[in-house]
Amino acid sequence: MEGVASLMDKGQLPGFSTGEIEGISLSLPDLEKDCEVYPMSRNLTCTKNGDPTRYHYVVVQASKDSAWMLRKAWRTAPDGSVVEEYPVP
Repeated sequence: MEGVASLMDKGQLPGFSTGEIEGISLSLPDLEKDCEVYPMSRNLTCTKNGDPTRYHYVVVQASKDSAWMLRKAWRTAPDGSVVEEYPVP
């Protein structure tokens, strides 16, 4: 997930500035846990210190040699309802 780390380091995850991420969780689809299937996607959930909302991202990689690209970004309230959807470049 070097590409995702690069987006975080550059402050390019919508809703976050560099250094604001407190926690990250990654969910892997069952089919992708033990093999490399392309295109590959990952769902990330991030938190900020003192912010009760959750920030969600979908990133995809078209092939083993391609870069990870941000496909979708949104923020949810503690009850899971969508608070904001972010435009993705």
